[in-house]
Order: sequence, then structure tokens, then C-alpha cells
Amino acid sequence: MKLFLVSIAAAGIVAFGQNSNEWPVAFNTCHTSFSPTTVLKPPLKLRWMAKLMDTHKAGPVVAEGVVATQSRGGYVQCFDANTGQLLWRHLAHRVPDRYKGDSEISPAIWNGRVYAALHSGGNPDFTGMYCFDKQTGDVLWKKDVGYTLHRTWYSPQLSKGKLFFCSNREITGRKYPGPYEYKTQVQAWDALTGDTLWTYTLRDSGSCFGTTCLVVGDTLFASVAYAESLNTAGKTMAFDLNGTVLWTQNDYHVCAGVAHGNLSYIDNMLIFAADSVIFLDPANGALLRKKPYGGRAHLAFNMADRYYTRGYGAPPVGYDINSSEKVLTCTSPYRCSSGCAAPIVANGYVYLGFGMPAVGAEDTSGYLWSAFDESTGAAVWHFRGGSHNCPQAAIAYDRLYLLSGIEGLIYCFENE
Repeated sequence: MKLFLVSIAAAGIVAFGQNSNEWPVAFNTCHTSFSPTTVLKPPLKLRWMAKLMDTHKAGPVVAEGVVATQSRGGYVQCFDANTGQLLWRHLAHRVPDRYKGDSEISPAIWNGRVYAALHSGGNPDFTGMYCFDKQTGDVLWKKDVGYTLHRTWYSPQLSKGKLFFCSNREITGRKYPGPYEYKTQVQAWDALTGDTLWTYTLRDSGSCFGTTCLVVGDTLFASVAYAESLNTAGKTMAFDLNGTVLWTQNDYHVCAGVAHGNLSYIDNMLIFAADSVIFLDPANGALLRKKPYGGRAHLAFNMADRYYTRGYGAPPVGYDINSSEKVLTCTSPYRCSSGCAAPIVANGYVYLGFGMPAVGAEDTSGYLWSAFDESTGAAVWHFRGGSHNCPQAAIAYDRLYLLSGIEGLIYCFENE
């Protein structure tokens, strides 16, 4: 394997050009799901609430004074992060129900622009990577792109003026009902002009069940699974920003749907979930260790000594970052039977969303957002909405931003 050095550029923040108190992509930069705020502390109060169009599975992104959201049905919406005022809403095409799970991803915010990958099978005129003016919603450019599939939640990635995305790309341009032909590809564009810089094919025939990528400074990591099963084939690769392959790992890769896996980078480790939580050396792709887990492992990190996972409908569980030994089990007085939101961490608290109440539990047990104290594991704050809470939250400007999955509302909370 070829060796190289990973330049993380101040944990990826320099690459995006945002300050550390923003959340420009899903899971935040390096996919840590961590905010460095030292101000936000529950209990919290509602600052503003606004109406959303359509249903959502992916969470909001917050940077440059705005909040951007992307729905399952083709809406991109942008709000003032301070007041909740709607700045603009874009619907290029109403996605048919049969395709609504194909691209459950979040936008990205960078340099006065909002980037969103929209997909509707058999509609090549609509499907594409869109670049919007952040303030007006005008489409600055649009390029062909593919789909990512159910519960692969991430954002287009940006570094040094380049935009990256990994997806299943339909290569014939045929309209509904096809037949279609797919290749799984990483694509790179000039983030300002939309000019194609390079394309790399990870799978030449057929689509992948999970596709994701993560940029860290001068390095782009991409990972794909060929099917939904945890033990299926796939690969993880590293590229420089010009598309040169740095290494390929054929034994370990993300798995969407079952594990909800995504790539994360922390403490010079590339970390993700498959049948276990996998730790790779980002310099060469070698396995550092693997640790079985009992949950849906979207990972969150406290940037000190711990990472968190969660079981379906269960509170978060904390593990030591160095040994992967369990160090904290969070508890709640409420019992829920569903919930696939990823945890996020800030200022000694873990925030997590839940779905339906458990069988036999009171109705008030469901549809919660909760905050858990990292020192004790106790739930210290709850907010009850009216629907499932699958989208991950975001923390920026010392505030908590939440999306309801179905009821079509976005909330902003701050300290009481």
C-alpha cells in the first residue's frame, strides 16, 4: 500500500472556511458530530420555529448565518439562523414516492453557496448536484449525479475550492421506466464553476447499497457496500484532491441501512461501523482494531476520550476511544420503540432524537428529543414533538437546531 500523510487542516475547518461554531455539513466537519461550544447547556428554551415542506430524514446544516435543509421529496429550503425567517425555497421536481428513499442526504454550505444532490429515478433533467446562491436561492449551476440510498446520511464534501460526492450514477440518461445502467462513482467539481475535475469509478457494473465520502484536508475518503448485508463485499479508498488513488481497503467498508455507517475522522483514525466499529489507519488503510457493538452506529465523539453509538429507539452508549470498552450507558425515564437519529455531542451533553413510544408505554414517551449528561448518563432535558425524529440535530452559534421527520417543522433552541 502507498503511504502518505493526512493533512487535516485544523480538523477540516480551514478546508471549509467556516468558523468552529458552525455546522456546515451533516455530522459536522470530519463527521465528528461534535460542537466545541462551551455555552449551550440544558435546560433549553425555544428561540424560533418555522414550517418545512415535505418529510425529512437528513438533518440541517448551519453556517454563514443560514440554516439549510433538504427533504426526501426534492425541496431545498434556507432560513435565517438567527430569526427563522424563510429566505428561499426551491423545488425543481416533486419526487415520486417510489424514489423518496434514494437520496436522504443533507446540503452543504460554503462560500456563499448551498450545495444539494437531488435525485429522482428516470428524471435526468431534475437529478443532479445543484449549486444555489445562499441568499437568493438562484441556481448557479447543476451537474449530473447519482443516488445514495436509504439512510446514507451525509453532505457533499468541500476542500480547497473543490466539491466531492460519491453516489450510484445512472449513465444512460434514460427516462422512466428505463431500463437503467449504473456505475458507483466519486465525482469532483470546481465548487465555484461546476466544471468537472475528475471522476473515479468504484464499481463498474451495478449500484451499491451504501455510498459515502469524507474530506479531511488534502485527502478524500470514500466507502461503499455492494449490498445491504453487513458481511457483503465493498471497499474503502483514499484519494488526493486531484483524484490520485492513495490506497484501497477491500476487507472493511461502511454498510448502510443496517448499521447506518458513515466515515468519521478523529485522533488520526478513520472510524466507521459495519458488523463492528472499524478503526483504520488513514495513512495506508490498515486495520487498527475492530470492536463489536449493539446498535445503529452513527458515531459521535466528545473530542476527548469517548465515542457514542445508539440502539434503535435506545439512549446513547459511550465507549472509550482508545480501548472501545463501554464506559457509559445513558438512561431515560421514557421508553421508545424506534429512533434512528445519530447522537451529537457538545459541552458535556449528548443530544438524541426518538420515535414512537414503546409497546405498553404512555403516549407521552414518544417523539422526544433528549439531552444526556456525559458525567452521569442521566437524561436532563426533553422536548416532545409530534413525529419521528430521524434527522440528526446540528449545533451552531451556541444553539440547537432540530428537524421533525414528518410533521414538517424546524426548531431552534437556546439556553434558558
